[in-house]
Amino acid sequence: MAVECVIRAFRVRAKAEFDAKHNLRNLVKQSEFYDFMPPAVTAQVAASVFEVERRWDNLHRYRDVSSLRRWLVERKLHVGVKGDVVRHSRDAIVEAALDIVTKGVVRWRLGPRSRTR
Repeated sequence: MAVECVIRAFRVRAKAEFDAKHNLRNLVKQSEFYDFMPPAVTAQVAASVFEVERRWDNLHRYRDVSSLRRWLVERKLHVGVKGDVVRHSRDAIVEAALDIVTKGVVRWRLGPRSRTR
């Protein structure tokens, strides 16, 4: 939720109309979120967006743990995981979300057209 809120803030700053869809990849493109970020930061944030995107589904709100585990296994997100795949996924998505939100807030505070390169 926080990831989408940060990206939506950039989207509204870039284009005033509101897009109700929840496609993170499209929101990032439309939001100019990566504009003026240094290339290394852009690559890191893009990897975090990918991580959130591949692990999140709005239907998770209605899943029990066994259903969530099954969903993760179906998407092969259990490969290489030692221990509980749900805990691993939780940790991965929280870490990625914190990266996006933290860097998004820093970028936001620089202003709409500040160059950080």
